[in-house]
Amino acid sequence: MSTNFLLREVKELGKDVLYSSAFQKAVLQEHHYSSTVARHSLVVAMIALSMCYWLARIGIRVNKREVVIASLSHDLGILGRKTKYSFGLQCAYQHPRDSEKVLRELVPNLSEKAYKAVRWHMFPVFSPLALSWVGLIVTIADKR
Repeated sequence: MSTNFLLREVKELGKDVLYSSAFQKAVLQEHHYSSTVARHSLVVAMIALSMCYWLARIGIRVNKREVVIASLSHDLGILGRKTKYSFGLQCAYQHPRDSEKVLRELVPNLSEKAYKAVRWHMFPVFSPLALSWVGLIVTIADKR
């Protein structure tokens, strides 16, 4: 699977998030001192999408649109922060919940498993494991 193919598909499947004002702000938001939220989220979405294709080869079908949208929005809850959270566990706990709220506003017609994938993507740090393929894929892709 080529990077160009994955990027084109992420752009198509994730357009509800990519063209939002929230994601445009993510282009300027620093992420872990070495990237931006937008760049990080695009990489996570491409990894997650490639995982969907791999799973399909062994007969496991996953909703690619939900995986891409959840991947693109999993860190949108940190937008607007100028400083780091006061401590790591606060970050691990709060930003996924804030990201889920942003996603529910951006794309209100997703399944609960997609929203839970965003809310619980920080497993095993401070959340339970999202027990769906969407949740597992987003969590793993984020930790790459």
